[in-house]
Amino acid sequence: MNGAAPGLPLLEARGVEFQYPGGFRLGPLDLRLRAGELVCLSGEPGSGKSTLLRLLAARLRPDVGALLFRQEPLADHRPAGLAAWRRRLGIMDQGGLGALHRSTRELVALALAARGLGARTRRREGARIMGELGLLARADLPCGQLSTGQARWVQLALALCGLPELLLLDEPLAHLSPEHQAEFMTTLRRVAARGTAVLFCRHGDPALDGGSLRCLRLAGGRLTEASAPDGGVQ
Repeated sequence: MNGAAPGLPLLEARGVEFQYPGGFRLGPLDLRLRAGELVCLSGEPGSGKSTLLRLLAARLRPDVGALLFRQEPLADHRPAGLAAWRRRLGIMDQGGLGALHRSTRELVALALAARGLGARTRRREGARIMGELGLLARADLPCGQLSTGQARWVQLALALCGLPELLLLDEPLAHLSPEHQAEFMTTLRRVAARGTAVLFCRHGDPALDGGSLRCLRLAGGRLTEASAPDGGVQ
């Protein structure tokens, strides 16, 4: 995977503002994500976490400000530029899995096909992803038969298809037991260690493991840096 230049952000939001008609206003805010970072975005319900992820994924267009990938603007939201950008992303939404009649193996194969991989590569890469996440034993069950926690791992598998450079995960730890949350976090650290920038949302207190994460917080539509990787404030 080709990372950003040393010291430079992989993705940067500069002076981004967004407002729903007659409603919630987000920003202005600045954000920099570097390759290999694992970042927790916390905040109360309604603070704008999901909106910010949608802006970073170019699902929403900011009213003011700019998004830059490796110091280059994101193609002014033209269709070709957006398609190229989204191929670099892995996204996990809060909603559950669709197509519950399909198996994990089928959904992963479809996600890899959408990335342009050939049949042989899809089989090999699909087996690798499912094996890494412990999904092979249930790979051929309809997803409607999976528990909420099992479905969460399938959502992560789909987000990891295509070796994304950036993962945007909306409340991935919701409805997981403490043990499964810890396992999920171990996996996210492993993904980040390979060079992927990982940004995930959660409600409330960002502290998950004694301050080893970079933690951001949204409140009143404004973004603050809650802690540095060594647990200090920056």
